[in-house]
Amino acid sequence: MPFALVNTVRIEDIDQAREALHRDVIAGVKQAPGFIRGIWTADRGSGRGLGLVVFENRDQAEALMSMQQSDQMKLPPGVTLESATVYEVQGEA
Repeated sequence: MPFALVNTVRIEDIDQAREALHRDVIAGVKQAPGFIRGIWTADRGSGRGLGLVVFENRDQAEALMSMQQSDQMKLPPGVTLESATVYEVQGEA
């Protein structure tokens, strides 16, 4: 059963963050063991974003979460991690 790492972030400059997301973050996350897919979203009105990254198992999702929380994986400038939680995927369409 796959597991998803769900992050919520605060974003100061969405355009700048999007450039760094595509240039740095996505490329790194795609190399993580067990990576299946990822979706990153942002709301210009609130300056908040959500990332959902799916892995083959819980340990892989938790490994990325630990890297984020220990600053081993840098977030783009102006992006602050507000929360990170791992969930078991129950279904998809």
